[in-house]
Amino acid sequence: MRSNKLWLGIASLMILSALFGQAARILSIGGRNDSTPFFSANDRSRWSTIAALVEEHTYEIDAIIELRDGNKGRPWNSIDKVRHLGIDGKQHYYSSKPPLLATLYAGVYQAIYSSTGILLTEDPFFVGRLLLLIVNLVPLGFFWGMVAYWIRDELKGIWARSLMLIFVLWGTFLTSFGNTLSNHLPGAIAIGVSLLAWRSLERHQRPHAGWLFLSGLSASFAVACDLPALSWLAAFGLLLLVRFGIKSLLPYSLGVIPIAVAFCITNYVAHGELIPAYAHRSVGKELTKIDREEGSDRPNLAAVKKALEDLGVESAELNQLRPAGRLDNLELTDATGTIRYAIVDSHWKLCEWGDWYDYPGSYWLKNNPKGVDRGEPSRINYAFHVLLGHHGIFSLTPFWILAVVGTIPLLRRPDRGERWMMSAIVVVTFVCLAFYIGRPEIDRNYGGVSCGFRWVFWMIPLWYLPTMEGVRQIRKSPWMRRVAELALAFSVFSALYPWSNPWVHPWLFQWLSYLGWIET
Repeated sequence: MRSNKLWLGIASLMILSALFGQAARILSIGGRNDSTPFFSANDRSRWSTIAALVEEHTYEIDAIIELRDGNKGRPWNSIDKVRHLGIDGKQHYYSSKPPLLATLYAGVYQAIYSSTGILLTEDPFFVGRLLLLIVNLVPLGFFWGMVAYWIRDELKGIWARSLMLIFVLWGTFLTSFGNTLSNHLPGAIAIGVSLLAWRSLERHQRPHAGWLFLSGLSASFAVACDLPALSWLAAFGLLLLVRFGIKSLLPYSLGVIPIAVAFCITNYVAHGELIPAYAHRSVGKELTKIDREEGSDRPNLAAVKKALEDLGVESAELNQLRPAGRLDNLELTDATGTIRYAIVDSHWKLCEWGDWYDYPGSYWLKNNPKGVDRGEPSRINYAFHVLLGHHGIFSLTPFWILAVVGTIPLLRRPDRGERWMMSAIVVVTFVCLAFYIGRPEIDRNYGGVSCGFRWVFWMIPLWYLPTMEGVRQIRKSPWMRRVAELALAFSVFSALYPWSNPWVHPWLFQWLSYLGWIET
């Protein structure tokens, strides 16, 4: 009991120092052009939506991305945007990110504006920093506090507990993303909350409705932040089924419903449909086949317009038939580019326009993407760099090796709950890694310009459990302790290297680029 009180005192001091360190990062944000506290296209995309919702009362970001700062260009503009027809029948720009998270943050911004009268677009540093303190730092503080109690229950001794907490506070890329808007930090915190709900269920050995509801709410919110977390939502439901029976799924499902409904409603209000914007990267629904002309290897304008007229569509103004900007298709449009159709000439199919990333000036047009955005051609090379290379989970954060050390002992535990939980973590990890590595070449991009392989950041709390077991396994060996401390030091270095801006390449990628071993 006395050691637990001592630990909580030490943990409180460690968490407090980390929180003030993160607060200093947020309050010293400078941004890339010193006109906004934004670092990358990714977070600018969300900031633009937040500003548009409160100041323009719309998800359309046309006006926001056109804001200029003297000769510094358009600091609000982003390549992470799409364009499609709005409810007014005109083409508009929207963030390519699912709108739920930005909508929640817009609610916080609305409260800030109502209290201060200061607009985000007028004073982005004051409002932006304050918003980040609220939506990033406050949840992070609560999360770290919960993890400190978890560490207390899982590990004995000040050395083991301190080692693990230092890693949680400073050694993962969740720390790196504390000063920017991203989906990964809230998604990871939500995953951690679902794990802590499971621990409470296991401790009481009964399906408590409140904890079941919270687990469904948190796991589904993680999905809203990172779609691959759907695997965890399903795995968690299966865990509840085998551990507590089918009755446990009702409160779990009741927790899922609010997030699912909110996700669908915000997406529909923003885009007029339920499919997320980032999924619109191909031709739309097939409307009809175009009559083939003898001796012609591709449809002509007259044949396409006739096919539309047969459908009852007025085609008089549709006089532009040209190659599409991104895909190997044809585009039929009017002079203003407002109404668009896609023609798959290899199959003579007339389709609705479905490629929202194809618009004038789009970064995602053919031959535009640069560096890692082009995608890694070799899956073998990609798998290597994801695990052990320049974006490697283990090369950048070698402390995760202790998660590997702790996996087998957890899978052999006599407690069925711990075995099943560890099995679920292993399965979800392998399924998601296989999914990421198996993506098409254009998607094998390590998450773009980022301080690590950010597609797996939401899984970080899942790996805490085997990592703590790994610490327990090596704590009695003096030389293994020194190895663990060295691994922790390297992990902290990787996580803190992008201290001022997490939207940069990992230090290992930059070093290999400097040596000329890889192309940037």
